[in-house]
Amino acid sequence: MNKMFTIVICTYNGEKYIRKCIETLLCLNSLEVLTEKILVVDNNSKDNTKQIVEKIIEKNDIVSYEFEPKQGLSYARAHAAKVNTDWVIYVDDDNFLDENWLIELKYIIDKNEKVGVVNGAIIAKPEEGLNESELNCLKVIYRDLACTHLDDDFSKKVDNNNPIGAGLCVKTAALKEIYRNGWLSLVGRQGNTLFSGEDGELCLKIFNQGYKYYFSTNMKLYHAIPKSRLNINYVEKLIEGLVNGRIKFLRMQRFGKFKCYLRKVKYQIMFIYYTLVKKDSSNNIGSYDYWKRKIKFFQIRSYINSL
Repeated sequence: MNKMFTIVICTYNGEKYIRKCIETLLCLNSLEVLTEKILVVDNNSKDNTKQIVEKIIEKNDIVSYEFEPKQGLSYARAHAAKVNTDWVIYVDDDNFLDENWLIELKYIIDKNEKVGVVNGAIIAKPEEGLNESELNCLKVIYRDLACTHLDDDFSKKVDNNNPIGAGLCVKTAALKEIYRNGWLSLVGRQGNTLFSGEDGELCLKIFNQGYKYYFSTNMKLYHAIPKSRLNINYVEKLIEGLVNGRIKFLRMQRFGKFKCYLRKVKYQIMFIYYTLVKKDSSNNIGSYDYWKRKIKFFQIRSYINSL
């Protein structure tokens, strides 16, 4: 029986989590039955990522390593267009999959003929010892950190209609078609530059081939969130990168310039509202309301400056 999946881990300076990421994958139920290989694509790391992966390869021939010197997440992801399996699973180096993730994924694919893109629940897994401000920041920004849930409590229904790069499963035939046509315009994150938008472009190109999207909370992925991502400097940089990526993605679409114009008018009105009407009366730095307002201001300012 031909194996269904190739798991591709795109990493840049991933020495903190890459070992745990791979070891978690090696423990997945039905891994050997369903997966041809786990491919680590090193996007020009400057740390010990390569050495860590090579040590793992010595004992696990299902794991392989490739180096991508051109900085940018989309360049690393392009390696997946060369695999032989019918499906590619993109995993970030700070993602840890539930042991039944592959089994649930196979069930979805088998039951949905037109599916071409699949995501599962992405659950924030913050470092221990967060202070109150960091916890409040996470509550506000977890969606921007590529998570669908704050924790394992699924009592509140979440329908995710926007594909997320973490734990993204895509049809290989669609990837190969995109690769033949020049791959992606958006580069994605480059080192410490938090530019994004390539996930949306990739999935849009797949949907344009007639494939559908499926989201299931039965597939659980835990996304490590270090304290370093919950401070004001990182959050500001993150929001700026997300907004810039969103604008470039909008400009690629039909009537893109008009959509951007409407977006600029919207955020100029919001800027006036937040500065003149809805003034901040709270001095409680680090509160939930503080973070909500700060992040909203970062979004407004980034859109105005970029459009």
